[in-house]
Parts: sequence; C-alpha cells; structure tokens
Amino acid sequence: MFFSLRSFRDILHSVITAAGVIQKRIRQFIYFYRYNYDMLQHPFVSAILPAYNGATYLTEAIESVLHQTYSEIELIVVNDGSTDDSAKIIQSYPGIIYIQQSNQGVPFARNAGVEVAQGEFLCFIDQDDVWLPEKTRLQVDAHKRNPDIGYSITTQVFYLSSGVERPGWCPEEWLDRPIAGFSPSTLMIKRTLFNEMKQFDTNFPVGSDTDLFFRLKDNRVPFYQLQQILVRKRVHLTNQSATQVLLRRDIMETVRRSIQRQRSQIKES
Repeated sequence: MFFSLRSFRDILHSVITAAGVIQKRIRQFIYFYRYNYDMLQHPFVSAILPAYNGATYLTEAIESVLHQTYSEIELIVVNDGSTDDSAKIIQSYPGIIYIQQSNQGVPFARNAGVEVAQGEFLCFIDQDDVWLPEKTRLQVDAHKRNPDIGYSITTQVFYLSSGVERPGWCPEEWLDRPIAGFSPSTLMIKRTLFNEMKQFDTNFPVGSDTDLFFRLKDNRVPFYQLQQILVRKRVHLTNQSATQVLLRRDIMETVRRSIQRQRSQIKES
C-alpha cells in the first residue's frame, strides 16, 4: 500500500497527538495517585476555636494549636461577638482563618467554623484549653491504624488557673488527674461523620457537645481513646461549665432524647 506524503504527515500528526494525550493522562494519573497517597499518609486537619471575651487565655489556646508537631493543620477562630481584646489577639496571627460574627453562642460559632473548614478531620478547642504538642499527630496516627473508627478522643486533665480557688462546680477529684476526654477539645472526628450527625445542635447553648457525644454513642459509631494526656482544661471562675442551671437543663434534655432514640431502635429491631 502506498501513501502520499500528505497522508503520511496526517498519520504522523495523529500518532503524535495520541501520544501527547496518553502522556497527559499518565501525568494526571501520577498526580492523582501521589495526591491521594499524600492525603492518606498526611490527611488535612481543621482546628476550630470559638472565642467570646476570652482575651485572658486566648493566646495560649491559639499557640498550642500553632505549635502542634503535625503540620497539615489549619486553625479557624470564630469571634462570637467579643467586646474585649479577642479580635486584636486573633488578628495578630496572620496564618489564622478569622471569622467575625455577632454573638450567637458556642454551637453556632463551632458550626460556622466547620462551614469554611477544608480538613478531612475536624478538631475543636475551647478558648481556655491547651493542646499538648503531640495531640494532632497521635490522633491522626490512631485513625490511620484504625480506619474503621469515626472519631477519637484523648485523655485530659483539669487544672486550676493561677490564683483561682476551686469553684463549687468542679469536684476536687477532677483536678490534676487523668480523665477520659469526652469533650470538644479532645475530639478528632471525620468530616463526613460530623456532617452525618448534623453538626452541633444549636438548641443546646451549653450542652451541644454532650448532645453530640450522645448521638455518636446511640448510633454505635466506633471510636478510639488515646490514653495519653494531650489536653489541659483550665478551671477558672468564668468557665461555661459554671452556668449550672443551663447546663443541667441541656444535659437532662440530651439524656431524654438519647432514651427516645434507644427506644426507637429497640422497636425497629
């Protein structure tokens, strides 16, 4: 079979074009593989800190996140209508994602942070708490070793702020000893699971975190508890835990809802 010079050029052009497309697809595959491998080995974590008139302790909380040994992490601070120097403190850290909103309460602020978060995993820290440097890395490692878990918590320790007497709401046996950390500051949760749980329930101004843990329990979500103390919870006179009337009301309602969910599960089984 004979080809004209023009036909030969057309065939050669088609071959070169096809080779270029194949080469492009190979590069895309390599990039996709490397990206997903990196995400598997070093998943991105979003830390969310709600702040309201927390200038006294805010710097220490922020820096405990910024000084984590795990580098694939972003910090989102939601200023929930503070009237003190909280905004000035937050904005002095250029790497922080800053959100300003009118005062709506902690669950609204946490959910607002989640809305802009880019992480595969979500963490939360209260404005008066402190993370130890290894917290994020050890929790990420726990999730990598246990891919079926939906969330993890760490052990925590309560300590009195300098110059403060122990408030009545804090039993003496809580102080300076390891306690299982069913609190937002110890939590690392998969973003997909958090969305399935419908975020923090804003009907609970003080107990939204307790409600979330009850819903995780009632849905039998597998979790992992790290035995290391990786969160220090400061006890002082203005802790939200001190709002005892609201806290008792919220906890009673979360327990009632939990019982209802369990009864519904029994009827369906």
